[in-house]
Amino acid sequence: VEGPIGLVKALMERGVSCVVFSTIPISSKKLLQLFAFFYTLVEKFPNVAADVLLGAAMRQLRKTTNVFIEWGAFNICGVVPGQDSQFK
Repeated sequence: VEGPIGLVKALMERGVSCVVFSTIPISSKKLLQLFAFFYTLVEKFPNVAADVLLGAAMRQLRKTTNVFIEWGAFNICGVVPGQDSQFK
């Protein structure tokens, strides 16, 4: 009933500290590229905040597409304690 926000809330109530989600249904190769960029950055920079890394992944994907829906419909809720807030 609450869409992606309801799912985020349910996950966080069960202990997940940080959730990356889309506000609209997306299924494309660009989505896979975005998350490949994102998780590559997470592995390389584990102490950098997820919102900063998602922003960097979005900027990388924007180099290949100008279609906002392919890179800009994502949000992050929650935090991971102790993470840096600046991308290095």
